[in-house]
Amino acid sequence: MRIGFSPLNNWGIEDVQALVGLAVRAEELGIDSVWTHDHVFNVGTEVQGEASTDYFSGVYRFAAYRNDRLEIGPSVGIGYLSVDAAIRGIVTGPSDIPSFERSVSTGHVTGDVGGYFSWWAARRFQLRGDGRYIIVKPGNAEASVTDARAAALYHPWRKVGVGVQYTYTNFRYERDVLSREIGGSLRYKGGQVLVDFAF
Repeated sequence: MRIGFSPLNNWGIEDVQALVGLAVRAEELGIDSVWTHDHVFNVGTEVQGEASTDYFSGVYRFAAYRNDRLEIGPSVGIGYLSVDAAIRGIVTGPSDIPSFERSVSTGHVTGDVGGYFSWWAARRFQLRGDGRYIIVKPGNAEASVTDARAAALYHPWRKVGVGVQYTYTNFRYERDVLSREIGGSLRYKGGQVLVDFAF
C-alpha cells in the first residue's frame, strides 16, 4: 500500500520553500508522495468575486383547475438571461507576484417551465405561489435559474393587494473547467413586502 499527502486548498504559504521542506519531511517519514493544489496562495493574496444576474420573461399560464376561489396549473415562458461576473486577486505580499482580474458578460434567450396556484382563502385574503425552472446552454456551458415565491395578500379592493412574500432564487453557471472560465452559483432567499396590482 502506498500513502500520499496533500495539503488543504487555500493554505497561506509565506515562503514557497516551506512546501519543499514539507516534501522533504514527508519523505523522511516514509510517505510516498506529496501533492499540492492550484489553490495554494501566498500569504497576502486576497481573492474576491462578484456577480450579478438579470432575468426578464413573459409567462403564459394554463389553468388546469379553476373555480371561484382556487386556480392551479402549469406555466411556460420565454425570457432573456444576462450575467456579469468577475474574479480578481489582490497581492499585498511579494512584489514579484502580479495581481489578476478576469470578467465575463453574457446574455441568452431562454425558455422556462413551472407551475402556479392562487387561492382566495377568504373574501379579501389571497394565498398564491409560483415556481419556475429556467435553463440555457451558452456554448459549452450550462446555466439555470430556479425561482420560487409564495405570498399572502390582503385586498382592500379586488384588483389591489398588499402583503408579504417569501422568495427563493438560485442561479447556477457552470463550465467544464472552473479554473479557466468563471462559474459558480448565487442564491437569495428571504421575505419581501409586496404591493400587487391586477389588470
